[in-house]
Amino acid sequence: VTAYVNLPPNIEKPGPHAILIGAREVSSSQDDGRGGFGIGVSTGIRSIIQVNIPYPGKYGEIGNFEVQDANTGEMVIYALRIHSRGSEKITTSSRIEIYDSENKSVKTFNIGADEIPSGDFVEINSKLDVGNLGAGNYKAVAVVSYDGKEVRREDDFRLGELRVKIVNYTKELEKNSINPFEIEVESDDGQLGDDFSV
Repeated sequence: VTAYVNLPPNIEKPGPHAILIGAREVSSSQDDGRGGFGIGVSTGIRSIIQVNIPYPGKYGEIGNFEVQDANTGEMVIYALRIHSRGSEKITTSSRIEIYDSENKSVKTFNIGADEIPSGDFVEINSKLDVGNLGAGNYKAVAVVSYDGKEVRREDDFRLGELRVKIVNYTKELEKNSINPFEIEVESDDGQLGDDFSV
């Protein structure tokens, strides 16, 4: 299928706009020979054209921010994407703030500055040294500053250890028969428990 689309020369409203193009196979019902009609099956496809119209002036946006879980003592891998959605380039200053399960700030990492042309983006893939933080649940907040403004995006991650302890297990088995043997294990920090039967 070949489709031709006439796009408007300009769009006044800034921001993301989507155009949906679809194509569907045309099928006709057929007589099944008994006075009824059979069931026809047709296929179809859809495609989306995404258009981003720049905002007036400077406009920064965090497109993606992901932080991976890690073992205690290891570096935490993160990915941050910053977009310049305005008609002018922006110069950003970025940092990542770490909060514990009680929402208390425990660490801040300065990521540095970037100059992003209009309509472009930067992708930052790096690691955070959280070696002094103990096992538990944490929240990372990416803060991007530009031209006196700030944009934020957050992601949760967990620090743990690749260790488990057995907290309970089947202690009696019946002789000369097949017996279920159940083991209850718990993560080292005591926050996760699962039962397994073998």
